[in-house]
Amino acid sequence: MPPRRPAPVTQASAPPTAANSAPAAPAAPPPPAASAALPDPAGLALRPASFAQLPGWQDDDFRGLWQAWRRDCRAQVRLLAGACAASADIADADLQAQRGFFEQWFRPWQMLAPDGHAHGLVTGYFEPVY
Repeated sequence: MPPRRPAPVTQASAPPTAANSAPAAPAAPPPPAASAALPDPAGLALRPASFAQLPGWQDDDFRGLWQAWRRDCRAQVRLLAGACAASADIADADLQAQRGFFEQWFRPWQMLAPDGHAHGLVTGYFEPVY
């Protein structure tokens, strides 16, 4: 019988070291499928868009948005845990990194009216459910 070879050492089985003891930064969620528009019960349709299509996206000041995001992360919502962890080390003054964070972790969608028009007015309400 041939001698048994030792099992290969993997990160999961290796003893903790400085290189493998810190948890890796959470990966961004996969992008949504860019196929057909999503149906909406109100007759509206959502279709994937890009940040480049958002008017003013490159010129927006993220300070207020970033402060609101940081407050939301304090609520420790399980659904947002990965995104909150990924944003933890981004400086409050680093507007480019903040923009990049939102581009990596969130996806814009375009809303279309039942007749296909893309212009209109949307009134939204937010109700936190923690």
